[in-house]
Amino acid sequence: MRDMRELVNGVCGMFAGGELPEEDIDAAMQIISEVYFAVKTENKKYTPKKYLYGNRRTLS
Repeated sequence: MRDMRELVNGVCGMFAGGELPEEDIDAAMQIISEVYFAVKTENKKYTPKKYLYGNRRTLS
């Protein structure tokens, strides 16, 4: 969790510093978003089925 806080603080500092053009900030956010969703999709392969379908029970 400490690593995540450091990452968030670094990103906030980068965006709030006013040194980056808005286009660069938009590009950085786009890349972060793409990586997040790519990893999320990839990790679904490793999620146990009981967590994919919530608490619904199937009839056997």
